[in-house]
Amino acid sequence: MAKAHIPLQKLVLVSVSLLSCLPITALFLWLFIRVEILDFTGEFLSIDFAFVAALILMNILIAKKLARYLDHTIQPFVAAAKHIHHSKNKIPLEKLRTTEFYQLATAFNSLSDQVEQQKRQLKKQQEHDKTLLLQRVADNLPGMIFQSKLISSGSILTYFLSYGLEHIYANAEKPQEQRVHELINSFNVDAFPELLKIMRKSAHSMQPYHFDIEAINLVGETYWLSISGQPSIKKGEVHWDGVALDITERKNYETKMWQQAHIDAITQLNNRSSFNKHLKALCKQKALRPFSLLFFDLDGFKNVNDKHGHHIGDQVLIKFSQQLTLVFSPLESSFLARVGGDEFCVIATNKADLIKQTDNLLESLSLPVDINGIQIYIKVSVGMANWPESGHSAEAILHKADIAMYSSKEVGGHQLRQ
Repeated sequence: MAKAHIPLQKLVLVSVSLLSCLPITALFLWLFIRVEILDFTGEFLSIDFAFVAALILMNILIAKKLARYLDHTIQPFVAAAKHIHHSKNKIPLEKLRTTEFYQLATAFNSLSDQVEQQKRQLKKQQEHDKTLLLQRVADNLPGMIFQSKLISSGSILTYFLSYGLEHIYANAEKPQEQRVHELINSFNVDAFPELLKIMRKSAHSMQPYHFDIEAINLVGETYWLSISGQPSIKKGEVHWDGVALDITERKNYETKMWQQAHIDAITQLNNRSSFNKHLKALCKQKALRPFSLLFFDLDGFKNVNDKHGHHIGDQVLIKFSQQLTLVFSPLESSFLARVGGDEFCVIATNKADLIKQTDNLLESLSLPVDINGIQIYIKVSVGMANWPESGHSAEAILHKADIAMYSSKEVGGHQLRQ
């Protein structure tokens, strides 16, 4: 049950009445004690009691008059105070009748003004601190903050670009419009349409987007940006608040890891793992497009290592891989790999071209190569297998090519056998 609240004016009335009766009550008790002790006559006692009754009645009347006056004075202040809930913490001074309450209300209003001013100053300071914090964050990001919007023509307009990534446009003091222009022009021309497509999709779904794009800065250096944006609706238009981070180091590391997993460290050709994946994928193709496989094995390579050392042997491998690349890379769908110590494979779709280019390779190797002043002849035995004639699986095709290569060695090497 809610507690009952006693109105202020009633509380004042009761308090004043009680206080005014205290001296009368004390007088009455004093007379009563005097009568009991001195045993005055009944006549005198009746006069005493009549006098006391008159005093009590007079005090009651005075108390009621005083309470009515106080009630009349306090009531406007109470009403004015209630008005605070419906105004900006101000008491309407025109409703106050007494100087004391007017001064009290004036002091209250002055205090209220000071509180409101301090609140405004605090809010302004908080907004300033927030802006300063965001600026510091933006300045220390390994990238830049941007704001873009989708305009009626369907294009994307970037209207804010924080400082950052100065190495992209060389001069951070350039006007913002010029920096935006140089940034967009640095993007890979093939990848930029895909970025626009992803942003338009984000505008349709109102979901954030993320895109990594390659770019080239003003001095010709290649770098990578990771661009992310969060869409929102502002005044009926789609806007993005986003960040562009320089992830060149990360991409370089990923490239390095990929190369270690797929590229031969000495010859820079595909390694055995990449070759096996590629061959298996070709054997499982649904298009049934024929292809041929060449298997190369250097003749007498062990003797080169034993006689001149592995550093010369590595140079022989590099020279041969360069010649292999020169001869077979121009062929359609060609795939070159180093699959072992001195073993190489080439895959291509045109069998006739492979045979012709193999003859050209063997002829180009008829002359010795100079490696650190040492004249070395590079001889190679070659075996060929064809899909699907030689088998349908990767293992079957590779086995057939390996057998054909060894048959070339048996007849002296440096020739192609099928």
